[in-house]
Amino acid sequence: MTYNINFYCVSGGLSPDEAFDHLVDSFNAESRPVFTNERSSGKGWASMSLGSTESAAAAGDMRIEFHSSPSIVRDSISQVAAEDTSGRINETDSLLIVTLSGSAIDLSMVRAVWEFATSLWNAIPYDDASGFDVTEAALG
Repeated sequence: MTYNINFYCVSGGLSPDEAFDHLVDSFNAESRPVFTNERSSGKGWASMSLGSTESAAAAGDMRIEFHSSPSIVRDSISQVAAEDTSGRINETDSLLIVTLSGSAIDLSMVRAVWEFATSLWNAIPYDDASGFDVTEAALG
């Protein structure tokens, strides 16, 4: 079973590869080394597995995707915009999707991605169960 958290972001036009570089650099600046695996990218998207250890990254228990394609971002926004009473989601220009799977999820890594996404890109978190009411505390 998988669980997704979408972060609607204001990235200022960063490419997905640049966004990932900023994210990894943020971890390193905080002396929180991270490992990546299976990083790939294309026009308007990038994805990779992320973990606090090399084996965790290889296991792929946390996979992240970053999308900057206006059509993908707008399509995702249109599916949930009615739930955002603040209207902030309409100001976003990119989408970070965190997919969690497996039984060995490193919740401290998930929290760190949450913190960095919200601080770097003023991200608005969303999940299918709680909508925009999802909180970092809900991660356990």
